[in-house]
Amino acid sequence: MKKQEKNLHADLIVSFGVLANTINVFANKSKAVLTEHSVKSVENQRWGLSGILFQYLIKKCYPRAIRVVGVSEGIVQDLEVNFDVENAVAIYNPSQDSKLKTVNNVHYTKLPTHWRLQH
Repeated sequence: MKKQEKNLHADLIVSFGVLANTINVFANKSKAVLTEHSVKSVENQRWGLSGILFQYLIKKCYPRAIRVVGVSEGIVQDLEVNFDVENAVAIYNPSQDSKLKTVNNVHYTKLPTHWRLQH
């Protein structure tokens, strides 16, 4: 990973999933941005021994990243309360549901590969 990062000259390395996030932290501590898409304290309970390992990895590695992004405030709260992660922020996944394209008077326009805010 370090070799690829040097070739790319990346400013940030974004990863998702506990194992990929752990590798990202060890390989790119000053550039690691981790993402979480589920409530890990609940999910890890279902994984048995792997869940116990994931609990440990999250507590040790996630605070070392420059930022941890959760896709909801609930996920961020879980990381803060159950894993002592203080560098977490919420960035919601966009929705293609036409009813949800306007939220809090902010309008979203769909682009080919991402969403853009309109002011």
